[in-house]
Amino acid sequence: MRLLPAQWQIGNDSAELGSVVAVAGTTPGTGQLLAHLHWRDGYWLVTGIRLEGAP
Repeated sequence: MRLLPAQWQIGNDSAELGSVVAVAGTTPGTGQLLAHLHWRDGYWLVTGIRLEGAP
């Protein structure tokens, strides 16, 4: 499994990262990794991770 280039959406105190997942032996782009982040006390904290549509 590998992640393709990430797409970021960044706000004042939150961010989302989305990346298409490529899995060997499957159709490219069959899934997506999504991560939600929140800015607190000078750090980006991961508040959620989700993998959608991957085999």
